[in-house]
Amino acid sequence: MVIEGQTVWITGAGSGIGLEMTREFLRKGASVLAIDRDAKALAELKKEAALLRFPLATLTADVGSGPDFLAALEGALKSNGSPAVFVNNAGIARVGAFSEIGLDVFEEVLRVNLRGVIYGTRFALAQMRTADRGIIINMASTAGLLPSAFMTSYAASKFAVVGFTRSLQSELKLSQSPVRLCLVTPGFIDTPIMNQRGVEFPKWLRWTVADAARTAKAIVKGALAGKEEITPDLGGRLLQRAYRWAPVLTAGGAKLLFAHSMAELIGKKAIKIAPPK
Repeated sequence: MVIEGQTVWITGAGSGIGLEMTREFLRKGASVLAIDRDAKALAELKKEAALLRFPLATLTADVGSGPDFLAALEGALKSNGSPAVFVNNAGIARVGAFSEIGLDVFEEVLRVNLRGVIYGTRFALAQMRTADRGIIINMASTAGLLPSAFMTSYAASKFAVVGFTRSLQSELKLSQSPVRLCLVTPGFIDTPIMNQRGVEFPKWLRWTVADAARTAKAIVKGALAGKEEITPDLGGRLLQRAYRWAPVLTAGGAKLLFAHSMAELIGKKAIKIAPPK
């Protein structure tokens, strides 16, 4: 797909992969509507785009607000035009033992990570069917393909996004829809979502953490080339392969991320993670 001169809508555009995808699409000549609930981050992004004379518009909205989010998207149509590409990227993560995190925390993760994707996809699909073309990019995670201890809410939301996207891909093919759906499953990416309070990513595993800008470029390139599924980083691909070959060992590898002592690392002491505040 040629993206120059087309319109791209991106949720979670204020930081991380969403921010870098916004920059990448702008460099490729697209007009971008950057969507985020952080108005300050959007204002900074708009200043950056203005300096470079890039065609960027912004929309402050909470993707997890359901009908309100859908209404905000509908309201943005007149001034921004129908999207040729719609990226469901917004997401949050919370770390903690399932029995200790509040159900309100669990619900918040599902609200943003899953409901936002569902409503964004419903909106984009309706617009793209009318235009008889388009690409929807749904951001899942490697955590949606294999067990992720102490991240049950995040894993639940991403497993749901994987199932939802693959099922809809099949549905669109059977109905001969002109709309294409792309599923993205990154591994560890250097974004704000990695910086959880009380949990420091082990320095000796930093080699598995990919750069957000390079990740965004791989996603954009793959999606425009027509790929249905993309794992844009080496760490994510290695994790997925390891789980296929040694699922029990890979699932138990969470202790490499969360162990605070040698006793916890070798299994002599239970691992405990403080619940998110």
